[in-house]
Amino acid sequence: MTAHRPKPLARVLVALAIGLVAALLVNAYTHRTAYLQGGDFAFVWRGARVLAVGMDPYQTLRPDAEYGAGGPLVYPPVTVIAALPLTVTNPFTSSAVFFGLSAAVLAFALSGFGWWRLWTLASPPMVCATVAVNFPPLLAASALLPALGWLAVIKPNLGVIAFAYRPRWSTALAGIGLLALSFWVLPDWPAGWWHQMTAQHVSVHHPPILYAPGSVALLGLLRWRTPEGRALAAYGLVPTGLFPYDALMLWLCVRTRTELAVLTACAWVVAPAALGASASSSPAELAVCEGLLQLGMTVPAAIIVLRHPIIAGEPTRAGAGTSTVTDARPRRPALERVRSCCARG
Repeated sequence: MTAHRPKPLARVLVALAIGLVAALLVNAYTHRTAYLQGGDFAFVWRGARVLAVGMDPYQTLRPDAEYGAGGPLVYPPVTVIAALPLTVTNPFTSSAVFFGLSAAVLAFALSGFGWWRLWTLASPPMVCATVAVNFPPLLAASALLPALGWLAVIKPNLGVIAFAYRPRWSTALAGIGLLALSFWVLPDWPAGWWHQMTAQHVSVHHPPILYAPGSVALLGLLRWRTPEGRALAAYGLVPTGLFPYDALMLWLCVRTRTELAVLTACAWVVAPAALGASASSSPAELAVCEGLLQLGMTVPAAIIVLRHPIIAGEPTRAGAGTSTVTDARPRRPALERVRSCCARG
């Protein structure tokens, strides 16, 4: 059954309105919390500012600096290069513009499946991404819009999930090309990037499968022919942050209004667990908080995916209807079709 599809102009106007609201919210929040200096995007902004004057940001920024004062710069050079146009303004404005664009693109992608899917923007991971000014909305949009598949390289851990959802040769080739660009601009970046990664005060990025509730993500392999199953399994294997903005990628697993409502409701039940943990928390406290978050997000997503039929196919482009597979009709073997034609003849 195909639901009414919103018209492209309406989608664009709604996306622009949502992007404007998101930008205003981020601008207000980052000014109220000025010590954060623009949130997580400011790490990339500072790296771009250093690169703009001809210096290596991986060698210049201090990975052990206080939040908002330096590194760690854990993003690849492609991300830093893409942020160069935003270095003409301060970190607060640049963060607001970045997140406004990200929210607008995601809203446009979601509305292609019907207005109902915009409720994804009310999920806890989206709220967390807004507060942190992080990249998950843009990566989720890259999974839904084939033309934006190349964005997977700007945050590789989530890019793996986006690519698993919609694997395409064009995306892979674009990623190789952008990697080559990174080496052309900064030939020695891997060593500096590794130093930034390993010199952090503390890392709270771990694959969900390390926690018992999160291990159910591997059940997505039972639906590996579906985009939702592949995305779920990939989510379980890649490192994700404790502050659950990366979990927004789990909202790729829904196909219906009911599934979206159930996943979002379960997530809000456990969302307070994210407030009970920080980088200074003990390992036991972190494990409990992470386990609760996985219980309320990964487990419902796994149940949703397992309820989907085992159907091979590629997700439709946003705007091509509500189905996430290209053809849900059972296909007869080729030999059987030939015999049927001969019998009719």
